[in-house]
Amino acid sequence: DMLPQLVFAKDSDGEFLLANQAVAEVYGTTVEELEGATDADFADSRAEARQFREDDLAVIDSGEPKEIPEEPLTTADGETMVCQTTKIPYDPADHDREAILGVSTDITARKERERELKIQAAAMEAAMDGIAILDGDEYIYMNQAHADIFDFDPEELLGEEWRALYDDDELARLEAEVFPELADTGSWRGETVGRKRDGTAVTQDLGLALLDSGELICTNRDITAQKQREAELRQQRSRLRALFDNSPDEIVIHSADGTVIDVNQTIADSLGYDRD
Repeated sequence: DMLPQLVFAKDSDGEFLLANQAVAEVYGTTVEELEGATDADFADSRAEARQFREDDLAVIDSGEPKEIPEEPLTTADGETMVCQTTKIPYDPADHDREAILGVSTDITARKERERELKIQAAAMEAAMDGIAILDGDEYIYMNQAHADIFDFDPEELLGEEWRALYDDDELARLEAEVFPELADTGSWRGETVGRKRDGTAVTQDLGLALLDSGELICTNRDITAQKQREAELRQQRSRLRALFDNSPDEIVIHSADGTVIDVNQTIADSLGYDRD
């Protein structure tokens, strides 16, 4: 009765020969009322009672144990338990009918956790950003997006060291700047430059988070094209500024209400003012 598992024995007619307190609590009754009754007398689900009966008879007919990895069991309060059940042939000394002995373990919490992990895994795989988990220096998980940044398949990098994706100068910078902050605060966010399969540089927006268990979560995004555009824009602005400042024409930029926003040096010199 103190066991958390559901322990029971039923004969070929489906009657309980014995049941522990856990079974009685699930059915919302007592051990005394269960013994001599059947699942159908207490089960809220006829389908569940019918399946229990079929499994019992299968064990009795075959004389072989049966493992049921998971099966639903509706409790007296309407909740659905997920049970992992083992049933074996049982020959009670004081009973003239064949029987089975069964033990069911409540795995509801485990199944819910597995479901949550599947959802999380699916979300990680579908993420546009790269996601990887490292144990020490080795990759133990990565999604396709992370591998794509370096032009590899995930299987090629799993079990390999992340350091192989960076050149010596960048490794030295990470050792000097990133790892001390990561060790001190448990996280870091910034830009790093890795190397693709063909050696091409790839600039990443990288986030690192150190777990209590020691694993390192890495998220990354390829921002190479963005950085190139920013460099081009800076160069373009620099050229335009040079043209603006050195134009022989007098140029003034003002808002709709006449407030001066910018002037070139030509008009400042013409009027005898500093640009400021």
